[in-house]
Amino acid sequence: MIRKLANRSRPVVCLCVLIFMLFGSFFGMFEELCTLIPLVVVLMLSLGMDTMTALGACMLASCFGFSSAITNPFSVGLASSVIGSDPMDGVWLRIVFFVIIFLVLCSFLMLHLRKIERDPARSLTYESDKERRRSIESRDLADIENSDRIFKVYSVFFGIQMVILVLIASVRVISGYAIPVLCVSFLFGGIICGLLVCENKRTVLINFLNGVVSMSPAVIMIALASSVKLIMTESGIIDTIMNEVIGALEGKGRFICILLIYFLILALQIFIGSASAKIMLVVPIVAPICATLGVSPSLFILAYCMADGFTDVIIPTNPVLLVGLSMANVSYAKWVKWTWKLQLIIFALTIGVLAFACAIGY
Repeated sequence: MIRKLANRSRPVVCLCVLIFMLFGSFFGMFEELCTLIPLVVVLMLSLGMDTMTALGACMLASCFGFSSAITNPFSVGLASSVIGSDPMDGVWLRIVFFVIIFLVLCSFLMLHLRKIERDPARSLTYESDKERRRSIESRDLADIENSDRIFKVYSVFFGIQMVILVLIASVRVISGYAIPVLCVSFLFGGIICGLLVCENKRTVLINFLNGVVSMSPAVIMIALASSVKLIMTESGIIDTIMNEVIGALEGKGRFICILLIYFLILALQIFIGSASAKIMLVVPIVAPICATLGVSPSLFILAYCMADGFTDVIIPTNPVLLVGLSMANVSYAKWVKWTWKLQLIIFALTIGVLAFACAIGY
């Protein structure tokens, strides 16, 4: 693939963004797709790009696809079921919003590529990418004697992973255990594949231990993030926030009402990462008030999806973000420096789309 796609970096990036966004938007995949970050990093580095571009085309794209949901079963599907509406109601505006987000993300990445093409040192991962690229370039697959065996073993491995991804997305019982299932399948599958293709079994163990060490900081950060969520839940702070917002909704117009709901979901997003959990907490309470104020189910679901997902890739309490950055060996500080302007653009876009939706009686 790398040989065939040489000198086609921009189409490759846009295609990756589209694929990852489609999986997020239609099937609700986010955590599952982030397991592919190492592969996308290798692909992008081999094509002369940097790690940030790889994270943008994989982690940002899957998260933004999840947020610009068209038929996402974990947001659109579940919310529609709880409210009692048809999930296809108002789908046209969600499709338009998806296209807008796709164009914005592609433009963001194209501008980044133009910047680092002019001066590669402006990449935030310039130094670490040089080492990775040197390692990749030193391995020519044509010179590996057992390349056929490597190709066959890993083809089977990724075929199995694709089946698991589809099952997670389509079987609700399994979807609740997405991260543990993926962890187990990648961990044992990766070790088994390494032992099958590597002559020196000791190398497999060394690489595995190096991976454990590189992921250790993320484990600590996830524990800290989880403790914040526990404190907020057990102390009743989230309930207080809910009560204040519900009180503020009474007597307000449609746009003000939907904005308050939007900001409520944003606040809850810091402490409750699960889209399904927030729906079960918010919808039964807020939906009747929305109906009284003339806010349609379609408008509520649109606002919910916008508030629920985009900040997943900037809020430090989200474990998927921390794990993804650890996989790519990128610090949180560098990530925020690279993405904060994009988050502001997305925030302004979501407010604008909500205002448009209210204006046309969506």
